[in-house]
Amino acid sequence: MRDGVDVGTFVNLIKSIYAIRKHSDTMACRAAIGRHMLVLKNAKSVAAREITEKEQVADHCCCGNQKFAMDTILLWLESLKLRDETLEEL
Repeated sequence: MRDGVDVGTFVNLIKSIYAIRKHSDTMACRAAIGRHMLVLKNAKSVAAREITEKEQVADHCCCGNQKFAMDTILLWLESLKLRDETLEEL
């Protein structure tokens, strides 16, 4: 266990992972997210996005601006698709 999370669960993830955290989140500090990302050694890719008060977010595990959250995730998915298409061309 690290930061209350079963590290073994993270190690076995092999898909692309995208972590979103609130800038002033008291439950998930920036260092903890970084440590969790380092544990994801088998993931295809790992990315993180920090959202701010200016982007109208709420508290831990909540996002007041749902459209923003979904747009952020869709942009990430589009970037993965572009990456994969580019790698196929090589």
